[in-house]
Amino acid sequence: MLCHLRRATPDLQPTVSANVTKARILIGEDDPNLLDVLKSLFRSLGHRVKSAPGGDGLAAALAEERPDILVCGCRDWRSLPPAGRPHTIVTAAYDELQEGAAAVRDGADAMLTRPVRAQSAIDAVSAILPLLRREREDEPPSPAPDAGATPEPEPERHFGTLVGEHPAMLQLYDTIAKVAATGMSVLIRGESGVGKELVAHAIHAASPRAARPFVAINCAAVPATLLESELFGHVRGAFTGALRAKEGLFAAADGGTVFLDEIGSIPVPMQLTLLRVLQDHTIRPVGATAARAVDVRVVAATNENLERRIREGLFREDLFFRLAAFPLTVPPLRERASDIPALARLFLRQAAERQGVSLAFAPEALALLGRHAWPGNVRELQNVIARAAAVAHDGDRIAPDDLLLPGADAAAPADDAPPEPPPGAATLTLKAYLRLCERAYIQRVLGDCCGDKERAAKALGISIGTLYRKLEP
Repeated sequence: MLCHLRRATPDLQPTVSANVTKARILIGEDDPNLLDVLKSLFRSLGHRVKSAPGGDGLAAALAEERPDILVCGCRDWRSLPPAGRPHTIVTAAYDELQEGAAAVRDGADAMLTRPVRAQSAIDAVSAILPLLRREREDEPPSPAPDAGATPEPEPERHFGTLVGEHPAMLQLYDTIAKVAATGMSVLIRGESGVGKELVAHAIHAASPRAARPFVAINCAAVPATLLESELFGHVRGAFTGALRAKEGLFAAADGGTVFLDEIGSIPVPMQLTLLRVLQDHTIRPVGATAARAVDVRVVAATNENLERRIREGLFREDLFFRLAAFPLTVPPLRERASDIPALARLFLRQAAERQGVSLAFAPEALALLGRHAWPGNVRELQNVIARAAAVAHDGDRIAPDDLLLPGADAAAPADDAPPEPPPGAATLTLKAYLRLCERAYIQRVLGDCCGDKERAAKALGISIGTLYRKLEP
């Protein structure tokens, strides 16, 4: 449990809302189980997390990059020079409580007793975030942008995370508010890059579970052989390489929300296991003989046509209906183009703050952004703005040339001939030929993205898992 906080913070809220400062957190921890839990927990809250071993390894990591918050054992904290200590949360075993309390008296921000509870760790970080906000607000302001630049008002953040005033978004906010109050499973649908995880965060933040953990996992990014262990944990010796027991993400999120992104990529055998968890509210770690109860709300997301995958035998219909107890759809950016200026200004402000500069859009640049089709949606817009901020040529103004946007036909030049069928393929079926055209286009986009598959998937408007499947021979 949380044992002691050094500073009183009247504005502390019971959960970490998404509009507070996001921190750079360094975890100096030799216990791999605790390290895994804390990393997953803090990353699920939007923080940037790195880890380092205790002792000399911790000092070396601090010398390389100074974090906003350090989490380490009280003895490791004592070994650090006072001048090099950031905001610190110390951990202490039962026989170290006196040392931990002394560390708090000497300047540490908080002490957590082992075993560390997730909510205690959240509360300790929450207590430091307002201090980081005030410290950053006290920094000297950047020079004001040129008077001729487009003004950049702060957009309203709905639920602390979502930006946009298009009617489709206002309807989405109303739906989020309604479903958040229930305990129903939610299936979020929408194209790649529309912000499905932000919607999941909003549902969690507006729900009675807001004070409990929000844990996210991209199911397509985890090998099928490891997915069950990631979700439900495993016992020591459960399989080759399982040298120690591991708590899964469902256990880490007990009382809170689990966000399963790219749910359509889960293998069919694993879908049955997930269905049983949703029905029985129990999990059984890999290799364990007994199950344990968990109180977890599941929010899933996909950009795939699950109904088609059901017809193809690739997704269980009963799991679909269990997940889609409350379905909602996030509109693509091209259908809410009126939100592009507000989103662009927000992303530019964020990029400028990271670089320590002041930037604004030239009117022509904003107009160009409004004409682009945005196949990669909000994520593509964010990447374009970050790149423009890095290469801006005209002082503190983002000009059209800085955006590096392709022309309307750059992705598919009119003079490009479709691929020729391979020799001897005179009887190629239409379906096979269309598959050939698809692969050729994917390869061209991959070339434009310098082989970066994640970037190519965003440009194509598909998931990384779908891209890998389409590249299979």
